[in-house]
Amino acid sequence: MSNVLIIGASSGLGKELAHQYFGQPDFHVTTVARSANEQKISDQHIQYDISKQENSENLLSIISERSYKLIIYCVSAWGESGEFKSEEIEQFVATGPMGFLKLIEKMIEHQILDEKASVFSIGSTTTLNSNAVLYGSNSPVYALAKEMQRFISLELQRKLLKKQASVTTLTVGGLGENRIKPIDIFKIINCFHSLSPECRPIELIMPSQTDFKL
Repeated sequence: MSNVLIIGASSGLGKELAHQYFGQPDFHVTTVARSANEQKISDQHIQYDISKQENSENLLSIISERSYKLIIYCVSAWGESGEFKSEEIEQFVATGPMGFLKLIEKMIEHQILDEKASVFSIGSTTTLNSNAVLYGSNSPVYALAKEMQRFISLELQRKLLKKQASVTTLTVGGLGENRIKPIDIFKIINCFHSLSPECRPIELIMPSQTDFKL
């Protein structure tokens, strides 16, 4: 049985992925989210805000009961003003890239990251707007945080070369009707997870049909 850890499962893609894995005989699912688990979507749910690192040992004491082969990080902050404020940058960085890095570092330190683990950091194609270089982005803080997270994923990939674990960034387009279905992300993650340790996918960019301007 593979232990799956999904961080950011209160809504959206993280919640949908938990639904897909939960109940399958080959997986034990642990979800982490700021809100309580009102629906039964995992074998174990931990209510925890990943940006509040002062209580990280409490989280680790719970998840350290298992060694995880599949880690999916779906956490990000939302609702920026678009004015590129320092306090917003701190919030977005703490929730996204720093939360991701500190979690993986702690899992390595406490030896609960399986030797052959697959780690997935989820991003959005909203950060890849080619016009943003010239005209700016409507979400500059989010874009900055996700770019940092992509770089951190690459460095973690290098750090884990002596193990057989891999770290992959999935940059995903819009979800929903006439867009990408969560089941597609589920299939891609399982496909990458099934690859041999010698294969180290770094990033997959997967826009939806509606992300293209015809």
